[in-house]
Amino acid sequence: MIMLDSRLECGIVGVRITGTYPQYHNRRFSCSATFPVIQRGRRVSVREDRAMKKCSKCRQWKQEHEFGSRKTARNALRSQCRQCERNYSKIYRTRHPAKIQAANKTYYHLHREDARVRHQWYKKTERGKQAYREAHLRYYATAQGKAVRRAISKRFHRSEKGRQARLRYKAKYPERVCCRLSFNAAVASGRISRPTKCSSCGLSESIIHGHHPDYLKPFDVVWLCSNCHAKETKRLGELE
Repeated sequence: MIMLDSRLECGIVGVRITGTYPQYHNRRFSCSATFPVIQRGRRVSVREDRAMKKCSKCRQWKQEHEFGSRKTARNALRSQCRQCERNYSKIYRTRHPAKIQAANKTYYHLHREDARVRHQWYKKTERGKQAYREAHLRYYATAQGKAVRRAISKRFHRSEKGRQARLRYKAKYPERVCCRLSFNAAVASGRISRPTKCSSCGLSESIIHGHHPDYLKPFDVVWLCSNCHAKETKRLGELE
């Protein structure tokens, strides 16, 4: 519904518009605006008024678009603003993690396809890549994650793709392959004893890796754990 209020004596036409938003569950809206008209070669300043609503939580007056929709309410709006509801949800999730986890599982089983599409989109963003990378590192640091990682490595090692990868590596780095073969043979024969602690961080593991700073010296190694060995290899790769 549109109501016009003409004020030609001051060069302004006032308009009052009321209606509903079909895409927002028929939420009502109401706004008024005044538009300038040309009066003696000059424009009159524009003034626009929007409907306001008071939040029942923070007791502040805010614009209607800062409130969520509720079809059963008298004005089709929630009593609390979006910011207050967001703060309450954060506190509730902190106090009731078990309920939130159960609700998430139920929602995932009922909307499996939508969740899959949303996760695929999130993994492509920078924030999602960082979050998934940190989650994988935390998981592979656990005992279950280490077992899963070993199983994946064995399965890849036995596959045709893994065999082709080993052949390409041998053709590209023959000196590394010869160095490691000589070192492993010395460890197996007992000429070199493997320690039980990492020389960098002091962590005790079942298997300590022998890192080669120089592949031309197969028996000159630095004993590192798996994490320190990976960090050192990454650092040397960046220097190259």
